[in-house]
Amino acid sequence: MGSWFVSQLKRMLRYLPGAICAVLVLALGLSLALGAMTKTDNQRVRIAMVGTAGDEFLQMGLTALRSFDSTQFTLELLEAETEEEANLALSRGELSAYMVVPDNFLNDALNGIIHPIKMVTTAGSAGLVSIFKDEVSTVISDLLLNSQKGVYGMQQAMADNDIGGRGEQMTLLALKYAEYILARDRMYTVEELGAGDDLPLAEYLLCGLTVLLLLLCCLPFAPMVIRRDHGVARMLSGKGKPAWLQALLEFLAYFMGVLAVTALVGVLLGQLAPLGFAQLLPVAVLVAAFSFMLYAVSADLIGGVLLQFFVTAAMCFVSGCVYPVYFFPVTVQRLAAWLPAGVARAHLASAYTGEGKLSLMLAYSAAFCAVGILARVRAAKEAKV
Repeated sequence: MGSWFVSQLKRMLRYLPGAICAVLVLALGLSLALGAMTKTDNQRVRIAMVGTAGDEFLQMGLTALRSFDSTQFTLELLEAETEEEANLALSRGELSAYMVVPDNFLNDALNGIIHPIKMVTTAGSAGLVSIFKDEVSTVISDLLLNSQKGVYGMQQAMADNDIGGRGEQMTLLALKYAEYILARDRMYTVEELGAGDDLPLAEYLLCGLTVLLLLLCCLPFAPMVIRRDHGVARMLSGKGKPAWLQALLEFLAYFMGVLAVTALVGVLLGQLAPLGFAQLLPVAVLVAAFSFMLYAVSADLIGGVLLQFFVTAAMCFVSGCVYPVYFFPVTVQRLAAWLPAGVARAHLASAYTGEGKLSLMLAYSAAFCAVGILARVRAAKEAKV
């Protein structure tokens, strides 16, 4: 059987250059996708205000927001003289949105007459404007109207109780109130749980896309495993060479090719993450066994390649390899935790967290390898002489 194993290794080496090229191309594409999905824009959101230039109180409010409010670090409020100017800046991508404040807006608001503020944005910033719209509504309803009612009520209470120094007291009250509402960042703390597996988005997607990359890089080896002619296998069986041993040696040769691809992936990832060859090795075993099983049950090359591709795409998507799994319903999350790609992704995440499912991965690998060998033995027995 040694000569049979050597022949399978030689067949594997014929397809290895194509697999290496596939690794490089796919790694480039997936790295660009990873960069696009995790890219963060450190620039502040820019929103222009139209109609505030002639209102002294609105100018004071804008100055306070720019100087004291915590939103100054993420939101930049600009002023535009006309709506046409703001619209042109929005169309050029210089603004995320602009707001048009009606004439006499503040004076009418103090008298209980609220004029709507027009907000204009693009489709890409619609979610942002929705959030900012809620902020504006809160400012108008709570901070403006309710605070004025409180101030007027305090003035009336001080007058009814003949408390002197109302001017000084009211000034102090206004300053204290402004201090409270302009320090909203001290009212809460933010704890980031991550995109999944207790990892930030970039590390999470890196683990998931690595699993996808390894599965797709098995495609160039498909012609090595998928075959219609089982004449040589039947001949060896007739000479006392068990069919299961032939299939096992064929899998080992196939695994050597997947291992070489995995080593290359490990080198590419070496500068990006702590995903060394030791972490990738169990995933390589699982990927090789899973793809070998798919190829072994395939009747022809085209069908096997399509089966591998679509099963990989569907399983990796559901398992959260290309999209955070915690955005899916709970039922899908539970399913993803037991799918092979989900288990492999969680194992790679253990390089960061220290918690993996190595035993489950090895059990899956043994089961897939056994099914693939049985399928190959059955195909050899049923083949025509």
